[in-house]
Amino acid sequence: MLYHADMHSCPPEQLAIQSEMGAHQGLAHLCLKQSHSLCKRNMNEFLFGYGLLLPPRNFEGHWSLEDKKAFTEIKSASPAYFNAYILSSIGDVDIEWVDSLSCHMEFDPYLNKLFLFRYPSFCLANIPSDDPEQSEKSTIYACATSRDSIGGQWATKADVSHMLQEIILSYRLLFGQNKASRQLFQTLTPFENIPENGKDTFLEQLCGRKQYQSNPNGPKQERETYDLSHDFSILRSRLLPLLRHLASKKPRTWKQLWEDKRDSASWLTFWAVIIIGGMGLILAMLQTVLQIVQVIQH
Repeated sequence: MLYHADMHSCPPEQLAIQSEMGAHQGLAHLCLKQSHSLCKRNMNEFLFGYGLLLPPRNFEGHWSLEDKKAFTEIKSASPAYFNAYILSSIGDVDIEWVDSLSCHMEFDPYLNKLFLFRYPSFCLANIPSDDPEQSEKSTIYACATSRDSIGGQWATKADVSHMLQEIILSYRLLFGQNKASRQLFQTLTPFENIPENGKDTFLEQLCGRKQYQSNPNGPKQERETYDLSHDFSILRSRLLPLLRHLASKKPRTWKQLWEDKRDSASWLTFWAVIIIGGMGLILAMLQTVLQIVQVIQH
């Protein structure tokens, strides 16, 4: 679902949605209630009353100065250096699975919690096929708008297609393209307390397998490095806080030091110093032992 309806928290003259993210709201949940009379508006204008559910490409929201700086400075993301395992082990980020598409890739910096949509097959099912009669017929496309509506702050139909593809690709970025992250996914329980017929097997294909059976309507070819402005132009605003959070974290254990290759030059320098220095210490100790043996023999 796009939003999670809240049927019992407001009077009949209001329509409310639930936030599955606790105190964290994000741009898609700026307002949780609005008047029932606003139903007369176009779908996109009505949904805009709750927040920016469908942002346009490369939308720069009303962020902090740090986020605006990151928007201009952080250009790419690589599954080798930005993935669920590194976010969990070095970034101390917890993952919570949600039912609402509007919460996908939202990050709560106060609780270090990342919210992920648990039903990616919804996205795959709604991406238009090559058949003109089937193209853009799903409900989510009825929520799109033209570029000149709502001040250019809402997605067009083309943007919606791109967003659905990006969401599917985001699971590959976080899990599927990294071995440690795939192993991490096997320890997670995205469908805890959900009946068997309510589970999405496509999620396991995306997150738990090195390769998955792609769909003609699915996302484009995977890359070793993704250009955020092109490959994740819709989710860019949600990826940047995560990237900035991870950039501020440093490894704390020897294992994390070995696995953290985000700065390959520093990584090579550090371990070269450790190895060469360690060998020097061992040779010095051996030389000392030999000298002691020689003294004893004489």
